Amino acid sequence: MAEEALLKAARSLDQGGPETVVSKLQRLWDALAATSASTSAAGRFHASEEVALRWLLKNMHSSSSGPVSPETETLRRWPLTWRILACIFGRIPLFSLAKSLADRRFVSVLQQTAKDLATPNAALSSSAQSSLKRKRSQDARFDLASLRELQNCVVSAGALFEALRVLLTRLDDGHDSTAASASSSASILSPYDHMGAEHIKSFFNVPASDANALLEPLLKICRLALTTEEGVDVGGWDSGDDSKPSTSTPIDGQASWISTFSTLWELRLQGPNDAFDVAGRLSLDGLSLLGRLLDVVPSTTTTTTRSAHLLDPALQRRWTAGLLRFFTNNLVLTARSLFVNLKDVNALSIATSNSAAKTDANDYIVRATTFLYLALNAPRLLAGSGTSSKDNELWLQTVFETIREPLMASILSAERKNTALAGLLDMAAQHSMAPSIDSLQQVCQKCALQNDLPKSAPTTDWRLLASIARCDADAFLLADKGASLLNAALEQLSTPSTAPQSAADAQFASAFLISLARGFAGSRNLSGFVTRWQAGIISLCLANGTAPPVQNAWLAKDLRAAVADTVQTALSKEQLLSAIAEVENSSSSGGGKDTATAEAVARLVIFDALSAGIRSEEFEDAVHTKMLDTILSLELSSSSSTLPPEILAIQWRLVRRTLAWVGFSDAERIWTAVKASLKSLAASSSKNKSASVLTEDKFEALVCSFSLWMAVKFGDKSEQAAREMTWAFFTPFKEELSALVKDSQSRVELLQEVGRQTTAVNGVAESFGGSFDTKTAAVATYLTEMVKSSDESSAFLDALLAWQTGLPVQNDTTLAANALSTLVYNNVTNLQNQKVTSNITEAQVKRLEEAAGKRSPGLKETTLTLLQTPSHLLSRSQRERIVATLLPLRPPSRKPAVSWTVEEIVLALDLLTKVTHERAFGEIIFDRLVYFGETVAATVENVDVASALGVYDRFRQVARAVIKSPACKDDCAISKAIPTNLQLVLYGAKLVALKDVVADGSAQLQKTKEQLASIVVKQLLNQLESKDEDVAMTGTVDATNQASHLPLQLLLTFDAAMAGDIQAELVELKKFSSLIKKATKTADALCANHQKIGWKWKAFIARYTRGQESRPARDVRFQGLFLGGDNGEAASVAANTTAAVTAASVLLDGDLIRDYLAGETADYDQASLLSYTAELIDALDTKEDRETSSFSSSSSSTIGQLLAIQYLLVRLFETPGAATAKTPDGFYFGVVHSKLAQRLPRASSVTECKLVAQTIRTLLMDDKAAGAMGQWNVDATLGAAASVVGLKRAGIALGNNDMVRASIVAFDGACQLVEAVLKRHRVRLEGRFHLLVGTLQALLARLAAGHQDELKHKSGHSTSTSTSTSSSWNSAKNSVAVSWAAQAKRFSRLLELICEPSTAAVTMMTSRKGSTGIPAAPLHSATDAAKRSAGQHMYLVLMTYIKLQIDGAVLSRSVREALEPGLFSVLAITPDGTRRLLNDAVDASGRALFKDLYRRWLQFGKWKGV
Repeated sequence: MAEEALLKAARSLDQGGPETVVSKLQRLWDALAATSASTSAAGRFHASEEVALRWLLKNMHSSSSGPVSPETETLRRWPLTWRILACIFGRIPLFSLAKSLADRRFVSVLQQTAKDLATPNAALSSSAQSSLKRKRSQDARFDLASLRELQNCVVSAGALFEALRVLLTRLDDGHDSTAASASSSASILSPYDHMGAEHIKSFFNVPASDANALLEPLLKICRLALTTEEGVDVGGWDSGDDSKPSTSTPIDGQASWISTFSTLWELRLQGPNDAFDVAGRLSLDGLSLLGRLLDVVPSTTTTTTRSAHLLDPALQRRWTAGLLRFFTNNLVLTARSLFVNLKDVNALSIATSNSAAKTDANDYIVRATTFLYLALNAPRLLAGSGTSSKDNELWLQTVFETIREPLMASILSAERKNTALAGLLDMAAQHSMAPSIDSLQQVCQKCALQNDLPKSAPTTDWRLLASIARCDADAFLLADKGASLLNAALEQLSTPSTAPQSAADAQFASAFLISLARGFAGSRNLSGFVTRWQAGIISLCLANGTAPPVQNAWLAKDLRAAVADTVQTALSKEQLLSAIAEVENSSSSGGGKDTATAEAVARLVIFDALSAGIRSEEFEDAVHTKMLDTILSLELSSSSSTLPPEILAIQWRLVRRTLAWVGFSDAERIWTAVKASLKSLAASSSKNKSASVLTEDKFEALVCSFSLWMAVKFGDKSEQAAREMTWAFFTPFKEELSALVKDSQSRVELLQEVGRQTTAVNGVAESFGGSFDTKTAAVATYLTEMVKSSDESSAFLDALLAWQTGLPVQNDTTLAANALSTLVYNNVTNLQNQKVTSNITEAQVKRLEEAAGKRSPGLKETTLTLLQTPSHLLSRSQRERIVATLLPLRPPSRKPAVSWTVEEIVLALDLLTKVTHERAFGEIIFDRLVYFGETVAATVENVDVASALGVYDRFRQVARAVIKSPACKDDCAISKAIPTNLQLVLYGAKLVALKDVVADGSAQLQKTKEQLASIVVKQLLNQLESKDEDVAMTGTVDATNQASHLPLQLLLTFDAAMAGDIQAELVELKKFSSLIKKATKTADALCANHQKIGWKWKAFIARYTRGQESRPARDVRFQGLFLGGDNGEAASVAANTTAAVTAASVLLDGDLIRDYLAGETADYDQASLLSYTAELIDALDTKEDRETSSFSSSSSSTIGQLLAIQYLLVRLFETPGAATAKTPDGFYFGVVHSKLAQRLPRASSVTECKLVAQTIRTLLMDDKAAGAMGQWNVDATLGAAASVVGLKRAGIALGNNDMVRASIVAFDGACQLVEAVLKRHRVRLEGRFHLLVGTLQALLARLAAGHQDELKHKSGHSTSTSTSTSSSWNSAKNSVAVSWAAQAKRFSRLLELICEPSTAAVTMMTSRKGSTGIPAAPLHSATDAAKRSAGQHMYLVLMTYIKLQIDGAVLSRSVREALEPGLFSVLAITPDGTRRLLNDAVDASGRALFKDLYRRWLQFGKWKGV
């Protein structure tokens, strides 16, 4: 019926009658929808679709002459027309489709439609947008006026792009995706369809100039979609609120618009002028669109353009990536190539032209900024095949210059123009690119300083000035013009009328000076900046009447910090002393009091920065007290009333820093010099009650007096005076503090501020002062410093603790509750003060008792505080009170306690674990533990499995400690009335605890085993017989998300069953045999479905069927484990970590395989272990294992098998006589090593490679296994190490194995194997040195190749246009964050082991006996003989090192320095004749490299001692 309806609908198109075109097309669409693609796929009846296609294209085509018919244009614009075409494109065979498209001039129709949609009616669109509240979009009406509206044009464009996407998708080489969707496998194109596909491609295979007739309007449509609400947000705003934008919802298929556009471009006929066509016709809309998507100029976003953050994220990512790729490949890279090779800038000029006829100024700014962004992020070509760094730098400077000139000449306002230039310069600075000096100077002169304006009008743009300096400070340092610009900028900065007025401008001015300081430091002239800095501060002070504003850029703390960071790198010791002397001596003669004060301020600020930058003993000893002596010679007391506290504080900060550099005698001299000033300041603070003591100068004076107190300790009278001075400062502060904390809310705010300022550094104040913005912040600064620094028990700390204890308990007081105790604990001296610490812990325990009793919100905070308290500070009585508080007695109602949160339960259990492991607490009734366990069980009922297991694990630890403790006075009977989960946990904990405290055959232990066996069998049978089709039992769950669907009770049952050996008790139960049968079947089914829970069953079966007939065969493949391949679990399988986190790890692959092997091999003897190892190794190379699973590039079974082999080898090493152990068929450790060595080069993942290398190294190094290694094993090891790092042969495609060889893991593993041979089997290398040298040469070649990839990866940019080499690097890069420089150190160590062997490594035991019966001493030194032997061959490694560099391997300085110790060792053992031979064997370039290496060896490496 559907086929018949489709035929009738297609035939009705050409028939007349009253039926309208709209009705006919709607009927055709319904018929197409009713006819599935599978019933009308290629190869069967398709005449109906072809008839419809021809009719539509015929009626959509307009003749080249004559007016356009409204009916034709309406049909072209109607979205349903293109939806029908999209459906038809997917059904007609390509050969027939191509003929129909060619006959009906499809491309002409396409071009005309794109032009129509790209030119909406602006008047109609504006009137539609100005209507009332916007509703959801309705289907477009078949009306030309309506279809010309902007919103409807975008909707029609969506249908057009979808039709093109369907058509182009079918043209993919080799496959017909439309046919593939109807069948289970992809359909290969037939020859006829292939001809049709090529025919359709030829429609678009035209020169770029002709292709742009279609592409230009398509790109314009994409841009229009960004400017209309309908294009990117069909949902838009809610009808009730126009002011709240929502995340946009794209039109169906809109994300593929740009990829469709790019595909059409790729089909063009390529020509040499393509870049010019892109620049001239596509960049206008394309760069603007990309700029809006990237939001490169956020300030230019207008109301007609949707902000980038309102777009659908997926749509924005795809459009941005597609446009970046398109313009980078087809415009930027081509324009750069033309410039570098031909000095042709036409393409660049066209793309960045500012034609008023085409675009407005704001749009030009977006396009220009976007082009610069593309140029900066374009990938740099590889060395030897592209541009040099100098060429690339010149290209980027040309791009900026081409953009700058028209921008500066535009009619934009000065503010808008400067903002755009600042944005361009900031972008360049972020990419470490600096425009030319001349260009920067012009921008500075004409725009930043605006020197071209009349003298009465100039205003400095400090943001632009800061951007210029950030790009390249040399613009102000080079040539006379730069000096004049610098003088003008600094003059305006020091003049009150032209200085920055707003906080933002002040910040930009500070950034300008910081960049300037770094520029001076980079040119080794930091003293020059210090001179200008001093002059600027003096001018500022004189202009402001000796009371400089502290917000001024000259006095900014950021500037002082920047100068401090450059002191030791930019100045030598002598230069620093010269700069200090120049600052000290640069006083103007004849100046008045104001001048002297200004000079004093300048010295204070500059010395503050220089002293903070001194961080080495050499500089400290050189400077000594020179700066402080200069400051102390100034009479600042007379001017203290006019200077701000931030300036006066510097002198005390300088005293504090100087005290850290000098000895006791100098400290006493300083104390003598400053005590009068300190005494005067302290007296003024005490007398003047109206003046605040919470100022920075008084705080620094307090810290300074404390530092002096510490410095003159044991100085009798000086120490006592300094102590009194400190408390003289602190007394008025305490009065201010008492007034501040009268109410509890003020105390909470204060302690929260203290918590924010808490640091773990004892006695160290901020480098440039603390925070004094508010009174609370100032008090917190005082508190922080005093609590950290206090070393005596005082009422001060007791008062603070009393305030903290009296705080109201609130949910948001976590920071306040911990602040003071954290400060006290951070001071080691306080920890030794028993009175203070006992008061703190006592207050915390009382707070816990109150919070637990009332179930107040502060329970969590108090528990957390006690967890952070050092264990030794808690007395026995306090631990007993904590246990009694958290394990309360059961109330008579026998109801669970008030509900806890999971976080509170976790903190409580952690605290119980902490105190119960001390084994020093009072009597505990077991029912208390059970009662608390019921609370735990009720709390975790509704949480996820991982969190529940984490809570139960903590409870199990507490239960073990309680049951094991002598304080537990009852028999620990577990009632059946408690929850089953709690029973399982308690039985398991009880069994483990009793095994440590009672004899094996005790009645209590036996009874516990019987009870545990009974409940385990019962729960497992319930799981197996459950009628509920649990996903964890049926194996229907997704392998990537199994943890959230697992039954908690089943996992707890397995944990309890594995707590101890209960096989004897299980076998006695009647239902155990039936349980094993069902469990075996279930386990096999689960593992076959890749369900990890199956291995829990297998571990249980293996452990408790020992010696039973029902015991299944042992597994050699571990299905369902390590499905992620390189998931990192394999590396840590031997570690049994217990992380203190809330959630427990569920079904870790390593734990599962370890549990299974422990149960399977529990009763294995040596022969059985060897036999099992042989089976696992044989299974490594079977066909089933070589088949790669869909989850990983490496078979999941292989990872499990290798881990099992490691486990069995460890078990074998523990058995006596393992070195000589051998199976009847001749399998022993040597065979294990040999087969694994053959496997290593064929490893298909880095995890497999790492595991195999670890196993081989263990066999070589273990004392028992090493004795079984023969000469063949040593040779096989060297061969495997050389093969696993071998370079890929030319002309062979890159595969998984090559990725493994290129990884750092493979190189590290190979180095470990060679190291093992050198340390344990050196004597077997005699006569085999050619193998060792070959391995070393392979390692060195891989090191050079890997380092090259690393350098390319660091220098390149992460774009989709990266070369295949960069992709290979990304693929081969593993998660181990180790660079190749570290591997160079490892290789160098190998060379040292060869050339400087230990005596134990090269000494061979001999049977020759002396007269005394002990082995006779050899007639020659074994180490000397080994060195002579190595010296005959190791020069070949030197030749390889030189050859690699001649062949183009660029080794960075870090790698060369890492290799030098090993290379020097080689040179040291190489005879002179061999060195001359090496010199003659290389060409001139090689001799130059060898000469440099030899010179450095003579200078740094050759031993010159006696």
